[in-house]
Amino acid sequence: MNELLTAMSTDMGINRFRGETEDSFIYRLCYSAIGQWCLRTALNSSDRVIGTTKHNQTIVLNELVSRYSKLFPSIADRFVDNSNQQVSFSVHVRRVYEETGYLLTDNNNRNQLANFGRSIPIGDSALFFGIPDTTYSANGLGAFTNPTAYQVSSREWSKRRRRTAPRRRTR
Repeated sequence: MNELLTAMSTDMGINRFRGETEDSFIYRLCYSAIGQWCLRTALNSSDRVIGTTKHNQTIVLNELVSRYSKLFPSIADRFVDNSNQQVSFSVHVRRVYEETGYLLTDNNNRNQLANFGRSIPIGDSALFFGIPDTTYSANGLGAFTNPTAYQVSSREWSKRRRRTAPRRRTR
């Protein structure tokens, strides 16, 4: 494994699973890193305005996808959804965070990190919504840490998301 992958693995607390192929592990690292970058860009601040535009997030994520595809050509095809070429991988990641409540979009179409300390207990750990200020590990698009004081059950979270999720038009 090269130095970049070792650093990414260490920084995000992601270990290779027993029997996991190298390509699978590399993709999991890159996918998790793209998610972390998406959240980190929402912490931007300029002229006392917090957050970043969706357009900027997409540009940053597209650049990462491009670089990871060049560095690791054996996983490049995993960043393309052949069933829906209208939506890029970067837009998909951003939308997942918007629709799950990690990101809040303001009236100016800027995303801000919803860092309210919410977590959903999962076993001995918890899925944290935002970026914890304590040690955490990333895996996929989730940040996992110790359970916080503001805990939400997965059932309660699911109900809230259904009530607040944007309605899709049907023809």
